[in-house]
Amino acid sequence: MTLTPLAGPAGAALDPLTRPVATPPARGTAPMSDQAIVHAAHKFEAMAIAQLLKPMFASAGSAAAPFSGGAVEKSFRPFFIDAVAKSIEARGGLGLAPMIEKALLAERDSTKPQPAASASVPSPSPSPSPSPGTGS
Repeated sequence: MTLTPLAGPAGAALDPLTRPVATPPARGTAPMSDQAIVHAAHKFEAMAIAQLLKPMFASAGSAAAPFSGGAVEKSFRPFFIDAVAKSIEARGGLGLAPMIEKALLAERDSTKPQPAASASVPSPSPSPSPSPGTGS
């Protein structure tokens, strides 16, 4: 199945909608620092833990139960889940952050530009001159 672009005014109207707003940065132009990679890995782990906790808190009782927070509790639940997830991550979490750090550091180091060859590159040796007596 091949898709063809829309022709006419409909295609012209959709073109600004489908064009990317900003071009992504070129690979390797601004490598992340070690500290930024560590921070990103820990932030990702906390987010993953929060995603795992959501179903648990969704089934943790009815908002209509006596002594519950009602609608207010329901509206603040995402903040509570994020706080619990950050707390779990700060105490070791699931162990995802070190693996993510390692992968991000390896990716960053593999995309770093390699240093240029030394300026003192030996010139190619001249071709051997025919020895006398070979007769050519």
